[in-house]
Amino acid sequence: MAIGTGRTVLHNGIACVLICLTGCSRGPAGGHVEGEVTLDGKPLDNAVIRLVPIDGQTGTAGGTTKNGKFELQLPASKYRVEISATKMPNGTGEIERHSSGDVKVVELVPEKYNTKSELVLDVHTGQNAPHFDLKSN
Repeated sequence: MAIGTGRTVLHNGIACVLICLTGCSRGPAGGHVEGEVTLDGKPLDNAVIRLVPIDGQTGTAGGTTKNGKFELQLPASKYRVEISATKMPNGTGEIERHSSGDVKVVELVPEKYNTKSELVLDVHTGQNAPHFDLKSN
């Protein structure tokens, strides 16, 4: 009886170790991204960055820039990058409403960097420091 109990304890111990080694995964390894966005050589402030996984295996991520800089923690993967920044057409920062009730804003970033973006970011495990130098024309 003592031998059977010892084997059971040993088998249960091995099973626990194997479960912890295989079942306690945190998902894909991540990368720390500290990047910069400029438009015509100047830091792009308050831009919205959206990262869409190309393989569809991870979630979409995003953030905003402050003085052209952004910081994100992402699973290692390849992402399509969309960047957008808007301003009010009157340049005052005040909301301009039209008779229809719509609010009009001006997109500062060409669609080739947002709705039709071909920008790609390949996030690797560890540190990543991308620089997106956008041109308005």
